[in-house]
Amino acid sequence: MSDELDFQDQHGVVPAPPAQSAPDEVERPHDRLAAIDQAATNYVRAQRPANTSRAYAADWDAWCCYCASIGFSSRDISPGLLTGFVRWLETGQHRTDSQPAAPSTIRRRLYGTVTALTEHNVELPKNITAQANEAIKAYERRLARDGHRRGRGQTPAATVKQLRAICTELPSTLVGSRDRAVLLLGFAVAARRDELAHLAAGDITDDENGLLVQIRYSKTAERTIAVPYGSRAITCPVRAWHSWRKTAGITDGRAFRSVDRHGNLGHSITAAGIGNAISRAADHAGLMVHFTGHSLRSGLATEARRAGHDPHAIAKQGGWAGNSAVLHGYMRIVDQWDDSALKNIGL
Repeated sequence: MSDELDFQDQHGVVPAPPAQSAPDEVERPHDRLAAIDQAATNYVRAQRPANTSRAYAADWDAWCCYCASIGFSSRDISPGLLTGFVRWLETGQHRTDSQPAAPSTIRRRLYGTVTALTEHNVELPKNITAQANEAIKAYERRLARDGHRRGRGQTPAATVKQLRAICTELPSTLVGSRDRAVLLLGFAVAARRDELAHLAAGDITDDENGLLVQIRYSKTAERTIAVPYGSRAITCPVRAWHSWRKTAGITDGRAFRSVDRHGNLGHSITAAGIGNAISRAADHAGLMVHFTGHSLRSGLATEARRAGHDPHAIAKQGGWAGNSAVLHGYMRIVDQWDDSALKNIGL
């Protein structure tokens, strides 16, 4: 019982033990365990990043609307209901303008719905989503057959050549100094927007070889990345960080800050602000692609692979799991040219 009470004191998620039962009352430990499990689920759910929580909430709302439209409870579940959900999204019945959802959106809605049902203690049969996933694949085949495309497609990966072009065009201003540091340090550590927004100045330590960057706020696990000096001054992440820190006079607090139109420095910057800075810098350089915050992360993976780095080293740099399908998808962009069956056959 002491472990339970410690957990309750630290996190406030475990119900207090019941009062002494009357002689004719019987304590039900299974009921208490169920309450503890639900409280723990609520606690873990509350720790999710805000954007993840918003996405899951939107997925659940879509599922609830679908169930209400066909006269079922949102807690009802069957392979047929999930497949019907896919079809409902595919045909645009979830929108007033009847715009069909993209396959990637449907796949995420399906995952978010199953996650929510699990958190609502709904017992899910094994392979409950198999039929629905087949329906999504069939939808993708029909789109390809008819020459249609849904969704924005994969975010373009930033190359070193493109980063060089962007950094050359950035102005010698406070904003330009910040954006150069965001781009180059973000690329070097394969950062997500949230990771850069929450990075503290104290998380970046000088070393004779460059920088040691500790990513403490992350969607996955905490990691520390060694960032060596670059071979070119214009694209060196170490020099870019030193220049921004000196120009902005940053000694503690957030590593990256907002800058208003009068040149006043803020105390922090949002993840959206990081993404906007990256997109704006690329647009200013006249690139014919639209970069997003994720372009830095995918860019590091592809450029490191192109340079011949080991997948394990790349995974460690960006905090990917060794078997990450996303990471291997990035690396296949490079590997497809080396693995081509047409290579060296004399065409």
